[in-house]
Amino acid sequence: MPRQLRIQYEGAIYHLLSRGDRRESIFIDDKDRRQFLATLGRGCLKTGWQVHAYCLMSNHFHLVIETPRPNLVDGMKWLLGTYTMRFNRRHRVSGHLFAGRYKSLLIDGAASDYLRIVCDYVHLNPVRAGLVRKQERHTEPTALLQQHRHMGFRCTAGCRWLACRGQKCRRRRKRIGSRLRLQDNRGPVPCSAGRSKCW
Repeated sequence: MPRQLRIQYEGAIYHLLSRGDRRESIFIDDKDRRQFLATLGRGCLKTGWQVHAYCLMSNHFHLVIETPRPNLVDGMKWLLGTYTMRFNRRHRVSGHLFAGRYKSLLIDGAASDYLRIVCDYVHLNPVRAGLVRKQERHTEPTALLQQHRHMGFRCTAGCRWLACRGQKCRRRRKRIGSRLRLQDNRGPVPCSAGRSKCW
């Protein structure tokens, strides 16, 4: 059976996810994470992508990107291929790094609230995975978000090649920080009937 074609068009926004082969680590240390972000930044310069959110876990990553041109397939092929070559060279291994195809979920651009919910979901991924300890949840939310290197929160606040800037970004940091404070041992509260109180 042939693969389904990716939907691509100008201005499309995607939630992208890719896992390591056999769920193995794709980031061994912080140097790998920096290498991935540098590769992503280079890819954004090549493709014109805007990154709204990202999260680098040990064996997978999440990206929320906007593509001004219909170039998702070419850009992801370059990003995953280039990072795999750099990872293999650095760690003196060979073969696949990522398992199968990456997932690409199209985000409806007309529903601006949904984009916010997806970005919050991506940024809160380490909380759900238990990487944020209970005592840390009561610290200053912005400081908490900025100290975790695997979250894209720190970079979406200031990198030139990312979309979030200025006053809008400060409001996003405050909103996500207040949601982090509300977490309990079980993680995020599931969505209620209305999407306005999703965390």
